[in-house]
Amino acid sequence: MDATFVALHNSAFRPLLGLVDLSSGALSEADVARWPQTAILADARHCGKHAAVALHRSSVPAPGAAIVAAALVLGAMSGHRHRPHCRDGRRCRCRAIASDSIAATAPVLASTADVGPGGRDPWREPPERCALPDTRSCTVGKWEGVEQFGSVPQLGGQGTRDFYLVESFATREEMQEIMSCVKERLDWESELDTVDAMPTFEYYPFRQGHWSDTRMRSALEGLLEERVLPYIRERYHCPSASLFEVLVRRYLPGERRSLEMHWDGHAMVTGVLGLCDPDSFQGGIYLQPDTSFSSRTFPRIEPGDLLVHSYDLLHGVHVWGSSERYSLIFWVKDSPQSVLDGTAPWYDAQGEPETADELIPLAHHYETGRYGRSKDEQEARRIYERCADMGSPIAMNNLGLLCQRKALERRKAGAEEEAEVDAREAVEYWRRAAEMGFVLSQRNLAEACAEGLGVAKNVGEARAWMRRAASQLDVKAAYRLSEFLGLRFAAASSAATPLDAVAFAGDASDLEEAAWWLERSAEAGSRDAQLTLGGLLAEGDVLPRDVVAAESWLQSAVQGGSSVAL
Repeated sequence: MDATFVALHNSAFRPLLGLVDLSSGALSEADVARWPQTAILADARHCGKHAAVALHRSSVPAPGAAIVAAALVLGAMSGHRHRPHCRDGRRCRCRAIASDSIAATAPVLASTADVGPGGRDPWREPPERCALPDTRSCTVGKWEGVEQFGSVPQLGGQGTRDFYLVESFATREEMQEIMSCVKERLDWESELDTVDAMPTFEYYPFRQGHWSDTRMRSALEGLLEERVLPYIRERYHCPSASLFEVLVRRYLPGERRSLEMHWDGHAMVTGVLGLCDPDSFQGGIYLQPDTSFSSRTFPRIEPGDLLVHSYDLLHGVHVWGSSERYSLIFWVKDSPQSVLDGTAPWYDAQGEPETADELIPLAHHYETGRYGRSKDEQEARRIYERCADMGSPIAMNNLGLLCQRKALERRKAGAEEEAEVDAREAVEYWRRAAEMGFVLSQRNLAEACAEGLGVAKNVGEARAWMRRAASQLDVKAAYRLSEFLGLRFAAASSAATPLDAVAFAGDASDLEEAAWWLERSAEAGSRDAQLTLGGLLAEGDVLPRDVVAAESWLQSAVQGGSSVAL
């Protein structure tokens, strides 16, 4: 019988640390203590040791018990580096390995205690990209090619969600014209994003059924009508599927570098067309099946490749370093009528949604009164509570936000006692989700601890939770942690000039760490961090004076929409 191995990595995908034969059983508790959280399961029967599934240690209830839970297909692997091809040069067709020794529970958060000055730096250590685990031939009209496909577990372990990558779907000539349109674009929108309230740096060539960019229309129309839409209609068994919007986004140094994990709940299907050579930038779009950032996988998307997924697949974006990335997104609804009405009827067409990944976007539609749903906060709360009972940390986080909103309303009305009850309930929800590793709840809980809202004020606990959130590449948390550690930027109205308002009010021992987190947040696109860092470098008392760097950071803040930096 062929052996099954665990190839051990740390959460930053550093070199291989060891192999353990699992064919005779499971690892012992002593084994677990010696190795990092993240491991790679490989089966010697498939492409040597290339077949890979990302694993996370869950718990060890007793010696000899199963200690790993399958989290995500990573794809082909050679040594410790993820490769798009096997050693014989063929595209890898490795597959996930089913094993009775793999627990079905959701993985726990990998330790982030060593992230920071002198420790690991995932902000500057991008993981390798991976190929999808399986391929098959694909025909769309006159086009013939290869389709990669894979699946990710849903958050909370409630089934899986499939996704697809069609290779070289756009021709070289089409890609040259599309990129020419993108690079020559001057008027990029920088309004705040609905996902994370950061500047978008985007534009819509096609919106709500209408083209606004005639040149991009000419570049895309053939691709859309002859390949993209026919492929989506067949793949998702929806002959009436219709284009809703086309969005172009850029991720440039000093601007937006990330987009928080989210669902595209307003579109039945999302298609992401690769525009840039993946070797010219680090990171990109990621899929995240559990609460920890270490579970993210970054598919390798070549120019002209089309990544396609449904509305209920969690994903986000993170770009590292000084590289540039442009992205073109197609959002598709189920019919011309839903495009015209701005509705999302696919939630009803499938019968009663059953999983948290299906229900939470629907609850958000009720909460906001969008996409054909009447605003109904009670219905939204009912759905969130149902998902929280399923173990969804996202639902718990959203319930906390609803309670927080209610507490603020009652406090404004003078009902302090009722407001405090709501605030405590919000903290309870956030704590549950934060302990599961959900980054947004960690940040929200940290804010509550810092302000003493719904919980006793505790600066130490606030720092600890904000540090855990920042260690998961959360841009806002990194900035807020620098503030918690003493780097402050007062309102411009309280100082003669914006630069006079920058100061350090913490302990001297905290300055190094505060500056470290501030710089990471500024590099990732936080306007507040860029403004504060620019001010500190220009003023020269807290950090060494560097006028050139100060001007660069302040200019980035202006491009991001900051008026204070002016």
